[in-house]
Amino acid sequence: MAYTYWLPDKDNQKKEYITDTNSVIIIGANGSGKSKLGAWMEMLSFEDVHRIGAQRKLSFDEDISLKNFEQAEELVFFWFSN
Repeated sequence: MAYTYWLPDKDNQKKEYITDTNSVIIIGANGSGKSKLGAWMEMLSFEDVHRIGAQRKLSFDEDISLKNFEQAEELVFFWFSN
């Protein structure tokens, strides 16, 4: 099944994309506009968008193992490439 979603282009115009995945995960630095983008997507299609703010949903096990930046980056790129 194909899913259609829209994101703003460099001129803030709605641009259509099609994917086989029905979820979009947005990752970026603090202040990079993730929340604003999510709000924009939600505003355009309120009935079809369910936005979850990560900060409100974080929970970690007490015995979680910490990793340095390089180790964490390798895991993220491995996960997204599979």
